Amino acid sequence: MRRGCAAGVSAILLAAVAGFAGTAPAQAGVFDRSGVGTTAAQFLKLSATARGSAMGEAMTALADDASALYWNPAGLIDVSSKTVIFTHTSYLADSFYDYAAYAQNFGDTGAFGVSLQYMNHGSISQTDTSGVDIGTFSPYDAAVSLGFASYISGLNKYPRERFVLGVSAKLVTSKITGQDSTITADAGILSPWLFGERVRLGLAVNNAMGALKFEDDSYQLPLMIKFGARMQPYSAWDITADLVAPVDNYPYLAAGTEIRMPVTDVLRVDLRAGANTRAISDYAGFRNVSFGVGLSGRQLACDYSMSPFGELGDAHRLTLKFSF
Repeated sequence: MRRGCAAGVSAILLAAVAGFAGTAPAQAGVFDRSGVGTTAAQFLKLSATARGSAMGEAMTALADDASALYWNPAGLIDVSSKTVIFTHTSYLADSFYDYAAYAQNFGDTGAFGVSLQYMNHGSISQTDTSGVDIGTFSPYDAAVSLGFASYISGLNKYPRERFVLGVSAKLVTSKITGQDSTITADAGILSPWLFGERVRLGLAVNNAMGALKFEDDSYQLPLMIKFGARMQPYSAWDITADLVAPVDNYPYLAAGTEIRMPVTDVLRVDLRAGANTRAISDYAGFRNVSFGVGLSGRQLACDYSMSPFGELGDAHRLTLKFSF
């Protein structure tokens, strides 16, 4: 019965997503290669945490801290009390990406979260129409999100036997030489734990609406539909898999694993690895895999990840998490 209910809820959300896709601007393509380069605010696709990056970004059914606001807002329900997260990413060339989030759980009432994303593209030389150098400009992107998650079924049941719905609103700003802002939304569902509490399913829609205008052209935000699974063979081992459909490219697969190893009563080491098929043919060299390690104490955790981008270089992420 529970599995049938999960399939029914997933089907409803997928139908809603199809409606969003059907109203998307034609220039954004229809979830295939023809949409490459037709959407704005690409920073919204960048991993919010070192943990998620290390696991191939397959986090739709796993995100259980303040970063759930980025991966799947329904995951906010698994936040333990209050959590703060800070991530710094040394990205390609001179660019960098920062993410900060706060989340708090209110028990059966639900959970709340707020986050900030910021992408700095460095200093870029600017020329006029004759090719004469007229100085530099510094493009950036930013987004502020506010979200909430709540149980939507079985109020008298154990929490792991209940469905969860999460939603968030997001203000997105992008500056090149001109600047524009728009509002978008994310939504997600988490199933109850299935198959003897070994499997959980998740479904999320990111950047479901909104567009940014530069000069005379308008560009849709990068809508993404994600279906994910979390498998837990043992309490200290997670395996995740996501199927992701971005509106501006082909669908791709992502997978990751995390092994948690206690060292002392208060210290734990987490080993992570992952891979995905996104942009698998876009550049040469070692790419599309990721690795990471984490150290966790009672209130403080530190995660690191490395993602190679072949001939373009490597991206390094560092995340600090405080729980109180």
